[in-house]
Amino acid sequence: MPDLALNEGKAMLSKGRVKIITPLIFVFALIVSANAEALSSQGRGQVNIKGEIVATACAISTKSREQTIDMGNISVSDIYRRGQGNAKAFSIELINCTLETQSAHDSARKYVQLTFDGNNDNGLFQGEGRGKGVAIRITDHNGNVAIPGVAMPLETLAPGNKMLNYFMTLVAVHHPLKVGGYFFTIRFRLDYL
Repeated sequence: MPDLALNEGKAMLSKGRVKIITPLIFVFALIVSANAEALSSQGRGQVNIKGEIVATACAISTKSREQTIDMGNISVSDIYRRGQGNAKAFSIELINCTLETQSAHDSARKYVQLTFDGNNDNGLFQGEGRGKGVAIRITDHNGNVAIPGVAMPLETLAPGNKMLNYFMTLVAVHHPLKVGGYFFTIRFRLDYL
């Protein structure tokens, strides 16, 4: 005698088997739902987002935040003869500048002051690497020399965008010079006054 019988297109269980099959269906449903949960959790991930809300007069352009400047190759004889390499221009672009105050306690910010920081080698920026005996000198558009950790002269702000232009030059500081690659990490900070 079959356990299932079709009656008008519907499946029907015989009465004697209902007690055994019902718990089996329940266990089967639990196993299927547990597997479905396991399968659905295999595609999870997490994205962390961070940032900061600040009250500044300007934003720094994303292309100006982190820059890599290739100073090129220079021979030891050129450094000895001239005492320095060629100057390379670089800029820090300030965008969306506003002179408005953020609260009644703030005063309008009319100036920006930039400070370069890095390893100090007698007032110049010291590098790292196999190439030895050279440092970087940074000057602004007026010829003011940046000293690591010392603020540069004030720059006037105006609404809109502002380009801060500088030059960096590889300078001989120690003899003898040692050939090889070098790199410098120079950070900058902006203060609005």
